[in-house]
Amino acid sequence: MRTFPTSLISSFSHFTTYPVATGTASREESISLDDLPDNITPKEILYAFLEDHHGNFLTQYLERNDPLPSYESNSFRLPHNKPPIAFAGRPSLLLHNLPGDSTSVSTIATAALDAMRPVGMEDNLLIMLGTSGCGKTRTCLEILCSTWGIYFVAGKENLGSKDIALMESYLTPLMTGVFDNNRSHAEHYTKCALLARLLILDHCVAKSPSFTPQRWMLIQVVQDIFKKMYGYYGDIFSNLTARLARACNEQVVREEIRNSYSKLYKKLGWTVFPIFLDEAQILQLILPNYFKSRTLATEDRPLLSPILHALVHPTNSVDGHCVVPCGTDLGLMFVRDTLLSGIAKQVTSIPRFTNFGGWRDTEHVAQYVRAIVDLEDADITTLYQYFPGRFRPIVTCIERILIGFSVNEAINYVWGIYTTPRTLKEENRQSLYYQLDGVMAGRRPNFVNWTSVLELFKSVALSHFYAGSSHIFTKSAQMEIVELGLARLRTLPITKADILKRNLSLALGREIDEDTLMESVVAEEPAPSFSDDSTQLVAFVDEPMALAALYNFFVQRKALSHEILTLMAASKAPSTQGTLWQRYLPEEFGAMFDGSKIVANLPFLNKIKNLPKVYNQTATIIRSSSSIVPVVKIASVDYKLEDYMTDDSNTRAAFFIPENLAGPDLTFFIKFRDGNIVPVFVQVRLRSAVHKLEAALGTTDPRLFYRDSNGKLQDEDRYGPIVKKVLDLCKNGVLRILDYYPAEVLKAPHVMGYRDISARVTTEWDVVGIISKTNAHEVFRKEHIEFLDALKTVSASSKRKYGELE
Repeated sequence: MRTFPTSLISSFSHFTTYPVATGTASREESISLDDLPDNITPKEILYAFLEDHHGNFLTQYLERNDPLPSYESNSFRLPHNKPPIAFAGRPSLLLHNLPGDSTSVSTIATAALDAMRPVGMEDNLLIMLGTSGCGKTRTCLEILCSTWGIYFVAGKENLGSKDIALMESYLTPLMTGVFDNNRSHAEHYTKCALLARLLILDHCVAKSPSFTPQRWMLIQVVQDIFKKMYGYYGDIFSNLTARLARACNEQVVREEIRNSYSKLYKKLGWTVFPIFLDEAQILQLILPNYFKSRTLATEDRPLLSPILHALVHPTNSVDGHCVVPCGTDLGLMFVRDTLLSGIAKQVTSIPRFTNFGGWRDTEHVAQYVRAIVDLEDADITTLYQYFPGRFRPIVTCIERILIGFSVNEAINYVWGIYTTPRTLKEENRQSLYYQLDGVMAGRRPNFVNWTSVLELFKSVALSHFYAGSSHIFTKSAQMEIVELGLARLRTLPITKADILKRNLSLALGREIDEDTLMESVVAEEPAPSFSDDSTQLVAFVDEPMALAALYNFFVQRKALSHEILTLMAASKAPSTQGTLWQRYLPEEFGAMFDGSKIVANLPFLNKIKNLPKVYNQTATIIRSSSSIVPVVKIASVDYKLEDYMTDDSNTRAAFFIPENLAGPDLTFFIKFRDGNIVPVFVQVRLRSAVHKLEAALGTTDPRLFYRDSNGKLQDEDRYGPIVKKVLDLCKNGVLRILDYYPAEVLKAPHVMGYRDISARVTTEWDVVGIISKTNAHEVFRKEHIEFLDALKTVSASSKRKYGELE
């Protein structure tokens, strides 16, 4: 969300300089629009309006035709290209290189414009939906550079006139318990705002034959830049809207809209006239409880409802226009009555545009960046590694570089804004961490259609950090997370969406239903379909900055590891409990191998005689330096044990759960203080009794990977080279761990030469440590043991006996 200094935001006090045509309304009685005078015309109001400083400002804008000011950067990185635009003393790439004589409209803007004029479009309405920073506003501006149209914005701190943003202040004194009158006041004001735009556009076209769509867009969007140039302190659109709303009745306004629109249509000859309503989601939270559905009188409607109704049907004979609410809130799509309440001809679905895309690759980033600043290939790569996905973060980085930041300083600054707590209000509006904290602190609702937003976020974090799986949402109530900026909207082939859901089910160790981990109450009214015959709209959480914000928010509160235990306790399926335990054990192994303990002294190794000397030092688990690399990753169709063992240690997860055929349940690498690296293979059994211990030991022996119960390699050609590759990585030895609980592992007849099986070591190369009930209290943290004991007690009570939990 772009902002500018509050000193540039016009005050609502401009509205109060004109006499109110009606008395003050009480809460019990309402003012009728019929009481407004009908002996004054909108044109007369316009002429009087233009005779003072408002007209002087408009005349200067038309006659001088000044370009947008350039930002004078001292950065040595600037190429000899068109300099960026200056806004409020800083570079603004939102306004840079807008389509004009030498620049064409982007393919995204072209596609969005095409979506506004399909044959048979019902009710001239298109939803433009995407996560914050995906390029919605830029798309609107590019379209308006080549096509006549109108740009409204609901946010008080956004670019553009404040006519819609200040509507709440105008309406508040007029709101009563008479809902039809409340709706009439809101629709009347909206039509006056539309008429003000049409009247001023007509004036500009008449006074300046060379007036272009781009110049019309600029005065609507960045009026503040030109106000500063010409010493004007008003807002021509909100000021004229106020005069019209207070002096003209509805019939007069409707008639003038029809006349002005028809006149402009004949003169300018557009094929479509888009009316954008940016940041439309804001209007769903304003003046609650004052508007009702015209079709279901018992249902509340937000202020958005009368505004859209007035824009879609401002008068009976306006054709060729398309109203385009733009925003982040999925409510714009699935609350159909909110948008269409009162429209005579109901429609079954609303056309949408969500294909804003994102950075495709480093080449795409380089093409954009190097037209503005001169960066090295390594800098481009780093930018893309941190900020793939939506456009804004990299754009903001470039803006910081232009004002003198180094590349790393710019990246750290933007990364910090999105992923950590912030103190500045301007930064909090962009911070994904702050959005999460807002739900926790009660600044935002936690439940949307009976679905907990925080639980959805927690599911995302669990699936990524403890399963290495991307998380998608397909249900409208869940996709509400798009509005908080954590997810991007993507349109996927239905088959791919189904595969992703199946992978997520496998990753989390349980079957998932259509609600993807969360159960939601099914609405009585069917939500609009988010899929057609071949594609499906999903919310996809995959950007590093979103994942880092989740990590900082949940992991710092230990919410994820505790949630795994909670899921284990809630689960009735033994296999699910065991699978979830595999996700939790990395917490314990991380504490064991934290660089502060001599490995040979660990409770499951300290009885072993003649341990290799390398174990007489500290060791740490090899982890990526990146905060968004998963803690645990699970094998998938395209990522198996071979890939993990040979992957770059800075990009792979710290822990890996291999495919079943491989053998071990968990694997990771430890690095000793002297630099030696040893792989660790773990077999996990949450069980009460031990059977076939030697077979379990075999699953952790890399020489026996991919073998059947008879010890035969499953497929010599396929798995033989993989086993050889794994063994090559075990040249410094291998540590094998059997983790059995609450079983008590004692002496076994098939292991000779040692009084205690937990003290078994075969060779210098091969070390085996066993964790069981006999030593678990020394290995695991107290609360972990207490939880496992309680879990097994409950399980035994319900099942009458312990079952093997694979």
